[in-house]
Amino acid sequence: MKFTVILKIAIKNLLRKKSRAVITIFGLSIAIALVIVFVSLGYGLQTLVINNFTSLEALRTIDITPEKSEVIQLNDTTAQEILDLESVTEVLPIVELGAKMTYENSTTDVAVLGVDKEIFDKWTTIVLDTPSAVDNFSGNKIVVSNAALALVGGTVGQDMTGEIVQLDISTSTYSDSTESLVESFDIVTVETNSASPIVIVPLSHLVENGISRYSMVKAVTADAEEVQNTRLILERMGYKTHTAQDTVNQITDIFRIIRIGLAIFGIVAGVVATLGMFNTLTVSLLEKTREVGILKALGAQSSTILSLFLVEAGLMSIAGAIFGIVFGIGATQIIQLVLSSLATIQGYDIAQLFAFPIQFLAIVFGITIIVGFLTGFYPARKASKINTLDALRYE
Repeated sequence: MKFTVILKIAIKNLLRKKSRAVITIFGLSIAIALVIVFVSLGYGLQTLVINNFTSLEALRTIDITPEKSEVIQLNDTTAQEILDLESVTEVLPIVELGAKMTYENSTTDVAVLGVDKEIFDKWTTIVLDTPSAVDNFSGNKIVVSNAALALVGGTVGQDMTGEIVQLDISTSTYSDSTESLVESFDIVTVETNSASPIVIVPLSHLVENGISRYSMVKAVTADAEEVQNTRLILERMGYKTHTAQDTVNQITDIFRIIRIGLAIFGIVAGVVATLGMFNTLTVSLLEKTREVGILKALGAQSSTILSLFLVEAGLMSIAGAIFGIVFGIGATQIIQLVLSSLATIQGYDIAQLFAFPIQFLAIVFGITIIVGFLTGFYPARKASKINTLDALRYE
């Protein structure tokens, strides 16, 4: 029997029991929609985090620290050796120190980062309340995090430009000539992204006051493709290295686990929907037993009967997959719209929370079809083995 004939018979069989077919397809599509919503949320959050974390500059940057600080030290000489590498276009030194910060008679411990103003474009985790204030970042002008200000009674969101704080910076770790630097500093802007109490001080000012070694340098390569080879050279020189790609890989691994966890919720619903389709096909077999007998009496082969039931299962799974993907994408757009509206009312913007990689949608569609055929195989095989005389006598 031609496939077109089998297809027509399968469609007529489904239309004969419209309510049952619609409920089965609807249940399957809801399960697929849940998988789409949950997993696309995982993809969206992953994309959002990675995009916020990385930039073109970050992908060209290598963080370098000494493997053994007592043997290899980062100073002007070693920084120049790194800069002399053919693929390195810029070297940005950083020093990390401890300090006590005093503001309006309140004192707290803070971490001090000594950097040059050029590094603000390369260090994407630093978010400034007023980016243009970097132009005034020199001498005793500093950037203070909201977290540090909160510890000394500052108000988050308050304009702190021009406010004066006193820092008692311990410099002995990276200086051969001074133990500490005690000085008053002017705040030029506030760092809003860090949850840690940090103060960013011009590195040139620290160098003028005795700092001669660095805790880390950032090496910027001419192209992101050169990062890996440059990294290998630096590690052979005795340095430890870290790149934005390392963090991206870690984020990807974390969100892969999250996506699996989210997908399990949808898969549970999918199992229930699959059992519903299995039940529908089994009931359909019982109802069509006599018809199967007639078809066999008219010369239909067992393979034709098998194909008939498999096509019914395939049609339901294809319909469920299509509607499920449409429902899932539609649901995510509604959720995004609602959240965006609520955020707008509160005066905020919200990023896109959902992402739909084509390969993911293709996998969902393909797995649904395969599961549909596997679900329909048992009743289809059972139907193909029905004895003709028994089927004709079946009431």
